[in-house]
Amino acid sequence: MSFFSPKKILLLGFVVALLVAIPLTVFYLQKQQQTQGGAAKSTTLSFEPTSTQLNPIQKQVGQDIMLNVMMNPGTNQVIATTLNIQYDPTKIATVEAEPTAAFSSIIEGPVYAPGNISITMSVGIDLTKVIKETTKVAKISFKAIASTELSNPTQVTFTSKTNVTSTVSSDPEDTNVLSTTIPAFIAIGAGDIVVIPTPTTTPPPPAGSPTPNTAPVCATLNIDREASGSAPFSILFTVNGNDTDGTIKKATFNFGDGPVQDVTIGGGIGSNSVSVQIAHTYNNPGTFQASALLTDNLNGTSDPNVCQQTITVGTPIVTQPPIGAPVVPVITAAPTPTPTITSPGPGDNIVKIGVLGAALSIIGGLLFLAL
Repeated sequence: MSFFSPKKILLLGFVVALLVAIPLTVFYLQKQQQTQGGAAKSTTLSFEPTSTQLNPIQKQVGQDIMLNVMMNPGTNQVIATTLNIQYDPTKIATVEAEPTAAFSSIIEGPVYAPGNISITMSVGIDLTKVIKETTKVAKISFKAIASTELSNPTQVTFTSKTNVTSTVSSDPEDTNVLSTTIPAFIAIGAGDIVVIPTPTTTPPPPAGSPTPNTAPVCATLNIDREASGSAPFSILFTVNGNDTDGTIKKATFNFGDGPVQDVTIGGGIGSNSVSVQIAHTYNNPGTFQASALLTDNLNGTSDPNVCQQTITVGTPIVTQPPIGAPVVPVITAAPTPTPTITSPGPGDNIVKIGVLGAALSIIGGLLFLAL
C-alpha cells in the first residue's frame, strides 16, 4: 500500500486549504474592524448655486428661486438623511421640495410648515447605493414674495434637526455624521436690478418746524388655531405691521390675563416691516382680550384697537368615574429584568476561529497518520 494513498492526499489537501483559509478570515475581520472605526463627522450639506452674504443669489419679487441640496459625504458612506430647512416666510414661499434619485426610499415628507421644510430619505435595502461622493440629493423651489436689501439678503439654512446617517459610526451614541452646513443667501429686489440705495443728504428742517412722525401701522394679529379651547390653552400669536418713515423697535403683546410682554429682537424688529411671533398659555378659564402694539424708533405707537383677538378658555376637561362605582387600585407588576446579551465583537470571532483552526489541524494530522 502506498504511503500517499488517494485518501491521504485528499485529507492533506483539506488540511492545507484550512490552514490557508484561517489567516484570510482573520485578515478580513481585521479590515472590517478598521472600517467600522472609520466613520466620522465629515459630511457637508450646502445649496447650489453657491452664494455668500457679499455675493447673494439675486432675484426679483414674483420670480422663482431654484436651489439644489448638495451632499459631500467626506469619509462616510451615507445611507439616510433627514433634511430640516428653515427660511423667512415673509420673504420667500415654498413652491415644491422633492428628492432626487440618490435616495430611492422616502421615509417621511416632504412636510411643509410656515418657514420650514422637512423630509427624511434613505437608499433603501440596497446598500450598494450608499453615497460616497458629492451628490445632489434634493431640489427645492421657492417664490420671491417681498424685497430685501442687497446688503442684508434673506437666508435659507439647515436647522439642528438635520441628520445624516452613515453605514457605520465611531460613536454608537451618536450616529449623526453631519459636520458642516452652508446656507444660501438670496437678495430680492422690487425692480429690474437689485441695488444698494445711495445715501443722500437731506437738509435739516427749518428751526421750529420739526418733521412729524408717522405712527407705525399694526395690520393683523393672527393665531394658529381656533380662538377657544379648554385650559391649559396654548396659542401662537403673530403680529404683522410696518412703519413708513422709520423702523419698528418693539412689539408689545397684552394677552388679557395679566402678563404683558415686549419683543425687541427677531421677526424683522429693527426694520420697517415686521412679522413677530410669540406663544402664550392660558391656564385659567375665562374670556380674554388679547392685543398687540407696535412702537417705532421715535416712540410712535400703532392704534391699540386694531390688532386684537378674543380668546375664550373653558374649564379643564376631567373624566370622573360614575357615582358609586368602586375604585379599583391599579397594581402594576414590576417589569422582569431582561438579561443583557452582548454581541461578540470582531476580536471574539478571531479567537474562536483560531481555536477552531487549531483543533481541525490536530484532528486532520491524526487522521492523516491513522490512514
